[in-house]
Amino acid sequence: RRINALRKRVLREGRFSINASLHLCPPQDAEGGPINVQIKNKGEGMSHCAYTPAKAVKHTVAIAWGGVNVPNSPFRVGIGQGSHPQKVKVLGPGVERTGLKANEPTHFTVDCSEAGEGDVSVGIKCDARVVSDTEEDIEFDIITNPNDTFTVKYTPPAAGRYTIKVLFAGQEIPIGSFRVKVDPSHDASKVKAEGPGLTKTGVELGKPTHFTVHTKGAGKAPVSARFSGTAKADAVDDFEIIDNYDYSHTVKYTPLQQGKMGITVTYGGDPIPKSPFTIDVAYPLDMSKVLINGLENRVEVSKDQQFTINTKGAGGQGKVDVKMSSPSRKPVTCVVEPAASKEVSVVRYIPKEEGVYTVEVMYDGNPTVGSPFTVDATLPPDPSKVKAHGPGLKGGLVGKPAEFIIDTKGAGTGGLGLTVDGPCEAKIECSDNGDGTCSVSYLPNEAGEYLVNILFEDVIIPGSPFKADITLPFDPSKVTVSGPGLERAKVGEAGLVNVDCSKAGPGELTLEMVSDAGVQAETHLQDNGDGTHTASCIPRQHGPHTIALKYGGKSVPNFPAHLKVDPAVDISGVKVYGPGVEKQGVFCDATTDFTVDAGSLTKVGGNHVKASITNPSGARTDCLIKDNGDGKYDVEYTPFEKGMHSIDVTYDDAPVMNSPFIVGVTEGCDPSRVSAVGPGLQEGLTNKPNKFSVITRGAGIGGLGITVEGTSEAKMSCKDNKDGSCSVEYIPYTPGDYDLNITYGGQHIPGSPFKVPVKDVVNPTKVQCTGPGLSSGVRARVPQSFTVDCSKAGIALLEVAVQGPRGIIEPVGVIDNGDGTHAVCYTPSLEGPYSISVRYGGEDIPRSPFRVRVLPTHDASKVRASGPGLNSAGVQASLPVEFTIDAKDAGEGLLSVHVTDQ
Repeated sequence: RRINALRKRVLREGRFSINASLHLCPPQDAEGGPINVQIKNKGEGMSHCAYTPAKAVKHTVAIAWGGVNVPNSPFRVGIGQGSHPQKVKVLGPGVERTGLKANEPTHFTVDCSEAGEGDVSVGIKCDARVVSDTEEDIEFDIITNPNDTFTVKYTPPAAGRYTIKVLFAGQEIPIGSFRVKVDPSHDASKVKAEGPGLTKTGVELGKPTHFTVHTKGAGKAPVSARFSGTAKADAVDDFEIIDNYDYSHTVKYTPLQQGKMGITVTYGGDPIPKSPFTIDVAYPLDMSKVLINGLENRVEVSKDQQFTINTKGAGGQGKVDVKMSSPSRKPVTCVVEPAASKEVSVVRYIPKEEGVYTVEVMYDGNPTVGSPFTVDATLPPDPSKVKAHGPGLKGGLVGKPAEFIIDTKGAGTGGLGLTVDGPCEAKIECSDNGDGTCSVSYLPNEAGEYLVNILFEDVIIPGSPFKADITLPFDPSKVTVSGPGLERAKVGEAGLVNVDCSKAGPGELTLEMVSDAGVQAETHLQDNGDGTHTASCIPRQHGPHTIALKYGGKSVPNFPAHLKVDPAVDISGVKVYGPGVEKQGVFCDATTDFTVDAGSLTKVGGNHVKASITNPSGARTDCLIKDNGDGKYDVEYTPFEKGMHSIDVTYDDAPVMNSPFIVGVTEGCDPSRVSAVGPGLQEGLTNKPNKFSVITRGAGIGGLGITVEGTSEAKMSCKDNKDGSCSVEYIPYTPGDYDLNITYGGQHIPGSPFKVPVKDVVNPTKVQCTGPGLSSGVRARVPQSFTVDCSKAGIALLEVAVQGPRGIIEPVGVIDNGDGTHAVCYTPSLEGPYSISVRYGGEDIPRSPFRVRVLPTHDASKVRASGPGLNSAGVQASLPVEFTIDAKDAGEGLLSVHVTDQ
């Protein structure tokens, strides 16, 4: 390939001829500098001109004839840089002597930036016997770069020697020919193959298997595998090579022919180490068909033993292996021999020592069903060979296990008997160590001499019975402590404690009781002479105390003990309750409270109760304590921090029950904790202020909303009492049912909306009574009536009572006329003084009770007769006459008139 570029060359002579006599102005370069020109007259009007340019720039050549420029003069001549092959540079990995790999792309760069102008020629050839028997040209690509450089890319097709030539302007550069060595792209000797598909134990016929080819560090090359079996047919099926992209390949296959199979693995066409591999292909393995016969669980020491292994139908390679280990974990020699049938093997061994043997039976490297087996080898019983040793056969301590070992190795198999006789019954524990020995321990609970009897097959062993001397040890853990002084204590009162050291051995008993503040209590110890002591503690301060009880300088069990000392007074009856000590429901910036009920200790109060509130930040919140003078105290506080607050409540500086109280404070509000009370929520009166209170204490911070809805508008006012409550007044103008809506934080409080009936104002002074039933003309047994006018007195209950002269209440009828008036009827049964009570809205109206004198039913003296018919002067005969009888004031009675002739 060639790259052509033609340019003028600097510092070379420029020549031209002129056919005439002329005047030649010296050529000038682009900067106006003159250039020396040599002119030779050739005769016949011909001149030869020559000049040498010094710079690669445009030059001007002016030619004049007779002082006049010839046609096309002045001439503009471009001067090139020239050609300098010695300044061409070739560099890059593609021209290095070594380091190249076959089939791996490489490149090099030809730098002509300082070589002027000229053609670049590149040629790449490989030596004979690299690709073929002769030299071969190698394909390559040339990329022209913008900086007068060229990139040459090529890929060597095989390992060997290569020659690279570079020419510039048809001339060789200083290093015109490069000799490079291309190494193979892979090294099959570094490839490793492994896996179950290449295992020496073989593979199973028809069962898929695989192996892995590791190529890390072996370069790049294709992996291939070939399989050859005992027959001409295909040796394998499902053959597949998978690139794992981690410098490894997985080769999968399923063997199809039984017998020897060859596997040739190559890398880049070269065999890898150990290739070809020879693998045994056997029928599928079925371990359930391997049968073990004659293997006894118990055998006798030093006698020949044997058992058989039948592998008929088990498939596989047919390799049987047996391993045995003795009780001492040593290998046992066993012989495996084929029997009459190739599928049956006989195993022979001789157990040399007593104990449990382990027998592992393997088939083709796999354990048979039930393997490993155990065989117990025993000796005939011989009590004389049983040995016993250990400290428990000589002595021990009370309350501690006395231990010893019984060694039956070499004594054969037999029953072991054991008894321990002494001052008390001792619990015996025996553990078989599995090595012909057993560990024995017995627990003596009293001091004295104990006899340890050991028998083997009902025969006493040598040395039995063993005499052991058991003594009482110093053991502070045997000290027991009890008594009320460990459960509760009170300042100034002695708490009694009983200490029993009778089973702890000799030692000195010490007692100390100290409060957390470092104040020591008064303590006393009394030795009772029987190993027990009586201790007493008199604390001087209430609060937590620590009791240290030591025996022989060591703490006894459960000590040091911790005890809370109560004050001299019993504060268990002090109760603390209220929203301010609840675990939740307390809000920031909202005043809350709680009550301390100390009525069990004081009925008149006093400066006994104190409260301290600690914030999450560690600061304190002030609280106000109000002494109610009856043993109860109200505590009020306003938390300003979120989080858990600790409230300490004391009575005479002693914490009360459950103190400190942990209270969680959050932001927000709880409308359910707002309450409203007052008569204005039960009923209302028109044109009068109706009052009630809204208590928000402890409900958090929220907006309070109050509206009154009813038959008319209602004037309302609200006053903040600055104590977590507000006073509300409203004035309705017409009677009817009203709804009082009270919301907190946008939600109704309990009971809202309140249904309030509103009535006009009741004014009994505006009730008027009129009628004959209240006059002086009331007669006994004559119905009476009067009217009660309540129309201007408001709406209320009208009550009328009529009481006779003997205190008898007479029946009364009251009829509502529907216009604010009522008709009242009654009939007095007796004559005499009557009292008529008229009450409206529970109050007597004006002049009530009314006093009425009831007259007899009739009074003839009140009857008046007048008229001409009674004229004392006489009347005319045979003429009608008349007269009038007036009985209106005489009551009621039968009127009779008799006219007689005298």
